[in-house]
Amino acid sequence: MLTPEHLWAELDSLQLIPRGFNDESGFNDESGFGSSRVQLAQASLPRKTVAVVESAVEQCNAWQASLALLRTLRGCGIEPTARAYNIAMAKCVRDGAWKQSLLLFDELSHSHSSALDGFSFATAIHACAKGRRWADALALLDRMCEMGVERGQHAYGAAISACARCGQWKVSLQLLEDMELEGVQPSIHCYNAALSACDKGGQPAEALSLLRRMSPRMPPDVVSYATAISACARDSAHWKTAIELLRQMEETGVRPNVFAYASAAAACSTGGAWEEALVLLGEMDVRGVLPNEVVYGAVLSACASQGQWKHALKLLSDMRLRKLRIDTPAINAAINACGRGRAWREALVLHGQLTASGTADVFSYGATLAALYKGGQYDKLLRLLEEMPNRGIKPNLACYTPVLSAFASTGEGDRG
Repeated sequence: MLTPEHLWAELDSLQLIPRGFNDESGFNDESGFGSSRVQLAQASLPRKTVAVVESAVEQCNAWQASLALLRTLRGCGIEPTARAYNIAMAKCVRDGAWKQSLLLFDELSHSHSSALDGFSFATAIHACAKGRRWADALALLDRMCEMGVERGQHAYGAAISACARCGQWKVSLQLLEDMELEGVQPSIHCYNAALSACDKGGQPAEALSLLRRMSPRMPPDVVSYATAISACARDSAHWKTAIELLRQMEETGVRPNVFAYASAAAACSTGGAWEEALVLLGEMDVRGVLPNEVVYGAVLSACASQGQWKHALKLLSDMRLRKLRIDTPAINAAINACGRGRAWREALVLHGQLTASGTADVFSYGATLAALYKGGQYDKLLRLLEEMPNRGIKPNLACYTPVLSAFASTGEGDRG
């Protein structure tokens, strides 16, 4: 069986013994571990073994390595400390291995239940957030209360994030109130997570109310504003408010980033405000904020909603000049713009680009068929519909609607 001495020698050979360690007294003040280290269950093990085990887990770059080390130690009869578990749990969460993090928390609960602390719970709750398990996150928060473990900003923030990922905006807002009742000051992360919950839950009014509420207590940052603007983009009635928030950012000294502009452009798209969307795009260049594909996609959608096909084609050209990726949804939006603007020839050209690259989808066909119908090109419309099965694309209702409308217009729909 591996003894602590053998473990020490092996870790020493792998250069995993941390700086600041002293054989006689363990870690000195420069080690950063301090008095927070929880001792091994086997108190008879040398102090240096405790320290080296913790350091070895901490120095593992990948979560798989830290997990393997814990398993090896247990297999050798050496019980890892609670702190070693906490370190491994955090690595798992960091790398997206949230299930493994929760399994480690369960192991820690059985082996060191009395050593569970705020960090242990906060990490487990964060794992729940990664896995979109908001109910489990709330259960862990309740368990902290039952065990008398202080529920701080990190635990609450992780729980709010878990709820936000699932659009549980009511629960997120309630957690903020619970924090204040317990005398825990919500951090900017907590507020932003709650704003995200309102955004994902399609609650612009709640997001705006929360933004106003936090202003005197915790000045909103760029994420706060951008998330509130994103919430406004979900309701056409709030597109002007989205622009107002963008202006408010500048007044309060918060520089809008590309996400804030993209959200504002999306709000313009929802409200059909194509001119304002184009103004935002030009403003970005002036302010030195580089627009990305998301921004262009939102502005394209705004132009498409009002049939501004010339502007849509210009936007595609600008994207090529900027060497931005032009995906199928972007070209589909331009086809929609052409259709609404009765520019059926341009719509066909764009559709041809998609079919040539093999990236046309059912929405591409639906938009092009609609453009051909509005342009009175019924023969071309029928040929395009007949082409779809040959390309492995099954027509949907949006594809059949212009065809049926064409039949109705020519009187062919009345034939038996």
